[in-house]
Amino acid sequence: MDLNPIETCYRRLKAAGREPIKLTVGNPSLQGIHFPAELLIKAYSRSALNTPYDPDPKGMLSAREAIVDLYQLQGLSLSPQQILLTSGTSEAFFYLFSLLGQVGDNFLVPYPSYPLFEHIAQYARVRLKPYHLRESLGWSWNLDEMAAQVDENTRGIVVISPHNPTGKVWSRDEWRQLAEFGAAHDLPIISDEVFADFCFDPTRFARGMTHSETICFTLNGISKSLALPGHKLGWIIVTGPEAKQEKYLNQLELMADTFLTCNQPVQLALPTLLAESRSFRQEYYHEVVQRRATTLNRLKEIPQLNLVPPQGGFYLMAAYDDPQGRSEDEWVIALMESEGISVYPGYFFDHPSGNHLVMSFLTDPKQMQPALDSLAKFLGS
Repeated sequence: MDLNPIETCYRRLKAAGREPIKLTVGNPSLQGIHFPAELLIKAYSRSALNTPYDPDPKGMLSAREAIVDLYQLQGLSLSPQQILLTSGTSEAFFYLFSLLGQVGDNFLVPYPSYPLFEHIAQYARVRLKPYHLRESLGWSWNLDEMAAQVDENTRGIVVISPHNPTGKVWSRDEWRQLAEFGAAHDLPIISDEVFADFCFDPTRFARGMTHSETICFTLNGISKSLALPGHKLGWIIVTGPEAKQEKYLNQLELMADTFLTCNQPVQLALPTLLAESRSFRQEYYHEVVQRRATTLNRLKEIPQLNLVPPQGGFYLMAAYDDPQGRSEDEWVIALMESEGISVYPGYFFDHPSGNHLVMSFLTDPKQMQPALDSLAKFLGS
C-alpha cells in the first residue's frame, strides 16, 4: 500500500532533520501523563507469585468483579456474567462484527469516525454504511437519515460517545430515541465508551446500556481511562433483553475461548488498578480539562477557524477557511512545511465536505502553545 502524501511529507521532513510536531497524538503516555509507578508495581506483584494459569474465556472472575464495582460507583448494577474481557477495544469490535454479521452484511457507523473501523470491518468481511453527524447540529445525527440507511442486511449500529474526533457526547434524550430506533428495527447497538471518563459536563453523559428494550454492547477499557494503552485490556458489557443477552454472551465466550488473547498478569492487576487509582484519575481528569480549556481559548482567537467545542474525549474537529482553495492534503502539507506542525485532514475520518483539521488537545502544553501560535500565523491571524 502506498503512503498517503501527508505521511510522505512527514517522513521527508523528519529525514531532513525537520520533524514536525504532531498535534494528533491522543496517547496519554506520550503526552506526559503517566499512571503512578508505585501503584503499577503493587498491582502487578501478584503476577510474580507463579499463579497457576487457569483461563476463563470471559476473563478472570476477580477482574470482572472489579469492573462491576467500578460501574456500581456510577450507579449501574451489573453482573460479572454480563462482562467479557478483551485485549483492547479493536479486538472487541472484531468480535462483534464477526458475531452479528456474515459476509456482505453491514453496520451503521457515524461519519466522521475513527478510520480503524474500516479495516476491522474488512477483516470481519462486513461492510460499513455511514450515518452522518451534522456539524450544523452540533455533530448530532438525524434519525430519518439513519433510517434511510437501514436495509435487510443491516446488523447493528455503532455509537461512539464521547465521539472521536468531534468530542460529541450524546444526551439522555438522544440515547432514548436511538434505543427506541434500535428496538423498532431489531438492531443491536455497539457503544464505544473509551472516553467515558472525560466528559466535560458530566450531567450530560448518558449510556446506551441503561435502555433495556434493545441489546447494547458497551465497550471500554484502561487505555484512556487509566492512561495505560500498552497494557491492552478492554471489556464488552452485554445488556438488554435477557434471552438475547444469554445467547450473545455464550457466542462471545466461545469466540474468546478460541483465542484467549487477554493476558493473565493484567487481569490479576485490574482489581488494584481500578480500586486504588481514584486520586490519579481525578488529577488526570483535571489535567485534561485544563489542556482542553487552554487549547479552546487560543483557537477561539483565530477567526479563520470555526469550532464546535468538544464535550468529551481528547480530540476536536475544526473547519477552516483557505482563500487559496487548496485540498485538505495540500493545506496540511503546506502547514507542515511552513510551520513544522502536523494535524490530520478531515477526510481521514470520512468527513464528506468542507475543509477541516483534527487535533488532540491532550498535546503537551509545552508543545501546544507555540504550535497554536504557528497555526494562527499560517492562517493569517
